[in-house]
Amino acid sequence: MSGLVLINKKNKELLFQKRPKNSKWNPNVWRFFGGKNENNETKEECLIREIKEEINLDLNINNLNLLKSDIYEQTECYFFYHIIKPEQVKQLKLLEGQDWIWTSFKESLNLDLSLI
Repeated sequence: MSGLVLINKKNKELLFQKRPKNSKWNPNVWRFFGGKNENNETKEECLIREIKEEINLDLNINNLNLLKSDIYEQTECYFFYHIIKPEQVKQLKLLEGQDWIWTSFKESLNLDLSLI
């Protein structure tokens, strides 16, 4: 599983996805965008595919920075961060999930957050 901490440095904000109400895993809570590996993908390939599917953002493997790796419920989890460019923000479209929000780190502490 790979997740992305997307940072808007200009506005000092992070992007979160609200899970669908009918989701099998952690419904109706906020989380970072990302998902599970498919067909022997590397963690980076997984993240690049998931981010394209979820918010229409094309990522380059050379611009991904590993933030943390951990084991959660017997699943390897990798969290990367990417600092988004202003022109990339305009390309974003919510394609999966019920909502999204740009919020400061401090404000994000008040969200109902999920690890994965």
